[in-house]
Amino acid sequence: MRFVRSLAALAAVALFACAAQANTVEYQFNSVTNGGIALTPYMGSTAMSGAGIIGQYNWTIIGPSTLGPVGMNFYTFCVDIPQDIALNGQYDYTLTDPSNAPKPVSTYMNGPMGADDAAALGRLWAADIGNVLNATSVANELQAAATFQLAVWKITYNEAPDNLNTNDALDNLTIKLYTANSTLENQINADAKSWASAALSSSGSGTPLIALSSTTAQDQITVAPTPAAAIAGLVLMAGMFAVRLRKRQMMA
Repeated sequence: MRFVRSLAALAAVALFACAAQANTVEYQFNSVTNGGIALTPYMGSTAMSGAGIIGQYNWTIIGPSTLGPVGMNFYTFCVDIPQDIALNGQYDYTLTDPSNAPKPVSTYMNGPMGADDAAALGRLWAADIGNVLNATSVANELQAAATFQLAVWKITYNEAPDNLNTNDALDNLTIKLYTANSTLENQINADAKSWASAALSSSGSGTPLIALSSTTAQDQITVAPTPAAAIAGLVLMAGMFAVRLRKRQMMA
């Protein structure tokens, strides 16, 4: 994830550089809950990107999708540090199993995360997303969301084939806050390591997740659609296809 690099840009809430657009888009990025937290991710002493905003990312389905019907709102967390999304940006994503994300390869990953880390993300979601969704104050929500996001990164950049090893991801992938607060920063880093470690060392499938993947925009994860939502999305897609087919027939 390449983040916004200047205070002026942060003040203007231009959160992320614009990514390339496809001809057909399905999803619009609307906001970060409570404004998010500005920070920079580090691998050891090396910044993995510039400063930017992380937290619970809020989206709307604006085109045919098996994720659900047009107009449905949902939220995600990022699994792709090098790439971008932009506030109010519209994106064409492929829905895939998280084991196949993120794409494309980058400096910090030589391939997608793989099945083990994808399963750990499901366990993390099941165990700790409640800390974000059920937070009792804005400050608690911001801290929990930042902690959860960092834990997601620690798992994503864990030990997929030829990727960073466990100790690197758990110990050396940390954040530094844009607005200095060493107490909060240390707590986020410590809690994220604890959450990620627990998810990686436990067993079970956890919450079923799905990845929104693109070679030109930042990959995301969210809860996999229920059968009802998937059917609604498929029915909508079928209806739009029928309309296009009917128009072609009328023009023939």
